[in-house]
Amino acid sequence: IANGEQFIIVRIIAFEECYGIRFARLLVSLESIPDKEWEVLCFIDALFAEQVSLPRDFMKNLFFEIEKDYVHIKNKRTRYKEILNNPYFNALQIKYAYALTVHKAQGGQWDYVAMDIGYLPPEMKDKNLVRWMYTAVTRAKKELYLVNFPSNYFTYSRILGNLMGFMPIFIVLF
Repeated sequence: IANGEQFIIVRIIAFEECYGIRFARLLVSLESIPDKEWEVLCFIDALFAEQVSLPRDFMKNLFFEIEKDYVHIKNKRTRYKEILNNPYFNALQIKYAYALTVHKAQGGQWDYVAMDIGYLPPEMKDKNLVRWMYTAVTRAKKELYLVNFPSNYFTYSRILGNLMGFMPIFIVLF
């Protein structure tokens, strides 16, 4: 599995705790090869980490915890090689892939798109916003969800409807 590649979780096999860290053993398939499945071990904490990957100190502490299992190996190079091949040390650091930014979604099409405007200061309401909205709206193939859209934006709903053809548009206001 390459960095940045997306896979689908077919089944959760088990949750484990080892070295004081939570792991999940998963059966996954790649979007590019849907007819083949792999069993992988993943760090659960990586899902919720704010950083792209787990912090260096986290991995360093894990290294030293795993090393305790290999103290019987006197040769330091051989011991380190064993640690680096340990499945828990090599567990995948996965992130949820249910959301993409409009920028990342450019050039792709998605069955379902949720577009959340939220609060926009007046200075952000310009032609760039309209371009961003156009890009987001045209990514949807089946359904488009407009979340937190100001009601005055819907004077243009005929334009959106013509643009999207028969696709339903769902409006969610919070």
